[in-house]
Formats: sequence, structure tokens, C-alpha cells
Amino acid sequence: MKKFIRLGIIALVILGIVAGITVTIVLNNKESGRREEIITDETVSGDLSIRLWEGGFGDDWLIKVKNGFIKKYPNVKIDIDNSVERQVVFGEIASGTNTKYDIYFSDAILYDYVDLLEPLNDVYTSTWNGESSTVESKIEDVYLDAFITGETYYFLPAYTGIYGFVYNSDYISDEETPVTTEELKALCGTLKTSGVTPIIYSGETGVNYWNYAYSTWFAQYEGLQAYQQMQIGRIMVDGEAVIDPSSAYLAGGEKAMQVCEDLLWYPNGYSDPNGTGLQFIVAQRNFLNGSAALMYNGSWMMNEMRRHIAEGMENNFKMMRTPVISAIREKCTTIESDTELAALIRAIDNGAQSAEDFEGVNEADFQRVKDARLLNYAAGEMSSAVITKTAQNKNLAKLFLRYMYSDEGIKLHASSMQGCTLPIKEKDFFDENVEYDMEFYETSYKIMFSGNRFFNNNRDAAVDPYCTATSAADSIEKQFGSKNPSDRVRAADSFKEKKNLWTANNNDKFWQEMIAQGYVTEKPQ
Repeated sequence: MKKFIRLGIIALVILGIVAGITVTIVLNNKESGRREEIITDETVSGDLSIRLWEGGFGDDWLIKVKNGFIKKYPNVKIDIDNSVERQVVFGEIASGTNTKYDIYFSDAILYDYVDLLEPLNDVYTSTWNGESSTVESKIEDVYLDAFITGETYYFLPAYTGIYGFVYNSDYISDEETPVTTEELKALCGTLKTSGVTPIIYSGETGVNYWNYAYSTWFAQYEGLQAYQQMQIGRIMVDGEAVIDPSSAYLAGGEKAMQVCEDLLWYPNGYSDPNGTGLQFIVAQRNFLNGSAALMYNGSWMMNEMRRHIAEGMENNFKMMRTPVISAIREKCTTIESDTELAALIRAIDNGAQSAEDFEGVNEADFQRVKDARLLNYAAGEMSSAVITKTAQNKNLAKLFLRYMYSDEGIKLHASSMQGCTLPIKEKDFFDENVEYDMEFYETSYKIMFSGNRFFNNNRDAAVDPYCTATSAADSIEKQFGSKNPSDRVRAADSFKEKKNLWTANNNDKFWQEMIAQGYVTEKPQ
């Protein structure tokens, strides 16, 4: 009897192929008890099981996409199984034995596990019904470059937000928001004088939020292309990327670290004196309770903290772009002062497009500053959807991911107001379809929709961009904010420490890292 059933199924599949109909027929999985996928031109049904690592962005964005999908395909049942344990979800993916979940959403770095994952090229190259743009053509290039392995996509971006300075509008008016780092330092001095703690942060191990402020200032100073090339051991020479050991100690690293020192150096009194001992959630709650004027944070902050603050209190907070590093003037020939730099940035914020819109600055300087102003370090840069090879309902899972990147799915995702969106190139339609429930989201989403997201190389970097002193436990916050003077290390000293490390023995560390990443085969003689 089983033999005849199999033959009958094969015959039906052949007839479907001959008729040009897409047919997927799978017998019920008795072990899982789930209905398995049936996808034809007429019918989409089955039970889709999704595993979500739930971080600060929550799950409402996924629920909204789920509900939109079910409305379109009412014969599909979708179960979302949340976990707040990052390593548990990662372990399930990496085990290679998953049969329970059809899609995993996580922020794990999975480059070493692609053999366990289903290729998603057919999702990337697909277009949704009635649309002309492929999924791939919608996604920002920085994500396409990061998510492709060889010629194969195994990960699909699931959500992304941005980092920036969140400020309490009871302490800082919109007119006072700084646009350069010199203005930021001046504002901290003014706040301190008025009796307000300017900055709060957490020194909790593993938090390291100021790494991303540092990276932003580094990239602003050097330019994004030079910053990215630095991480693979190259410098820019006349527009060409050239392998060079000096990539390990570009000046932008020291310049960015100096800004961090100026703002966080304990004796300056610009930051909470107990910052290095604060757990992140405590520092964040203290900030929202009014203990400081500024906190470098992410677009998910209000979603994460809703249950920790009184209703209405969230209305006092907004996000501003990371100010442009004032030292960028060293790269410019026609900007003579920080005052002029700040005026140029404000003109750019108000819509200036070229040097013709700002008298006295040449086009090269205008574009350098504009590019710097629009840089936003992406939060959730490796947050992705994957389908394991052992997943049961792969075609239904892929259909769901395609829907998530349909115009409708993109809008539903963004409408959750949880501080995250999909990394889409064309963002014009957001303003017409997203209703902001507080100024924090209106300001943070404006930054996301008008900026240029970037993040550090998580896959094949040969050069670490950071120059945190090893004695400071690899934390910018602790290096500058420690109460104990013997634990504090000046920016110039930590930069020198890094340079000495990478140049010792004729740049040996540099060449060993380049060999390890396969960029060269041996150290040059």
C-alpha cells in the first residue's frame, strides 16, 4: 500500500510539473504534529514555526508581519516561540539538528555555520506579486556585502536600528543640540555648571556602547571607505586601496578616542561618577528618571524600558545624530573654524545639497562633511533570519520571508514603533505610512530614514579598529571613567600602545593577521 501511495504522489507531481503548476506535497509529520506546507497556485496552507531571539526591539514587529501574512493566507497557522536567551537560540541553530522551527530570527554571527543553513538566493532574487523590485534590490548595499558568502546568501536581514545620543528635552532644547564634538563638549560644560550631570553610561562588562560612538567618529574623520578598507589592512592611495601596515594605526583612531576621553574622563566631571559600576538597565532607568541629560543609546531604548518608567515620562526624550568630529577640519581646506563647521552642518541638516548652497566651502569639503553627518552606526547589524537545512517547511518559510520584504510587509514591520525597521534603500514611503506615538521615535526614525547605516566588519576583518588600552579591560567607559586614577589611560597612550603592538618585529602582528584572513600568503621580506 505504501508503495502505491508513493507512486500516486510521484504521478501527481509529474502532472503538476507538466501543467506548469508549482506543487509541493508533503505527508503530515507525525513526530511534530504540525501540518506541513502545501503551496500551489491555488492554495497556501500549513503550520509555520518561528523561533525568535527577543532583544530590546521586542516582537511586535514580527507579530505585525505575521498577522499581515495570515490575512493574506488564512489557511496558514504561525507559531512564534520567543526566547531572551541569546546563546540558547544560537545553540539550536549551531547544533544542526533542528526540526522544530522553520525560521530562526537571531543576532548570532553565523558565518562558520553556513553548511547547516538553507541557501536563500531564491528569496533575494524574488519579486512579490504585483511588484517590480527584487528583495535584493531593496536592501542597503552594506547588508548585501556583509550577508553574502561567496555567491550565496544564507542570511536575510531581519531588523536594524541605529545608535545616537538620546537627550532629555527638559535639560537640552532643540536649539542647543550640538552638531560638532566641540559643541558637545561645550554643552557638557554648561550643563555641569548648571548642576545637571551631562552624561550617564554603563560600565557593565560586555555593554561597550561607546565603542559605536568611537567607530562613528573614526569613520567620520577618515571617510567611510577608508574606515572600511582599514579593517582589511588597506589604506587609500589616490583612490586605490593598498595593503599597508599603517592601516592598523590610522590617525582617526586617536582622534576619535580623544573625543571619548574629553567627554568621559572622570576628573572632568561630565559623566555620572558611578558610571563604571552601573548595570546597563540601572543606568538606563536612572537616565529616564532624570539623573542626566544625555545617554549614548539605541533606537530601541523606549521599547525596552516601557515597563520601567511612568506613563508620559517618555515624552521628555529625543534622539539626535552623533555630532560630527570637529577634527574633520584637518581633512578640509576651506573650513577655518568649528563655528564654520557647525554652520555648514546645520545647513546640510536643513537641506543643503552642494557647495553652491553654502558660501565659502569647496565641493570636496562639503561632501566630506555631508557624508560624515549622515553616518549612523547600525544596531542589530547581524540580526538575521535563517532557515536550517533540517527545517520542515522550507517553502512556506521562504514565502513568509518574501512577504516580509514586500512593500506591505516593510510598512507593517516599521509601524510597530519598536525602534527598528528593515534596512531598505528607498525610505520615502515611511513618512506616509508610519504614525509616531512619541517624539523619541519621530526623531530616531528620522535619523534612520535619512542616514547612511554602517557597521564594523564582522566576518573577515584583519585589523581591529579599537585602540582601547588592554589594562582597561577593553572598555572605553572604564578606560576614561574609572574612579581609580591608576586605572585610567589617556587616549594618546592607548593609541601608542596599539601602534607599538602592531609595529613590533617589523609589523609582525599585521602580517600574521593578514595571513590568517587569506589576504596574503606570507610576510614580505
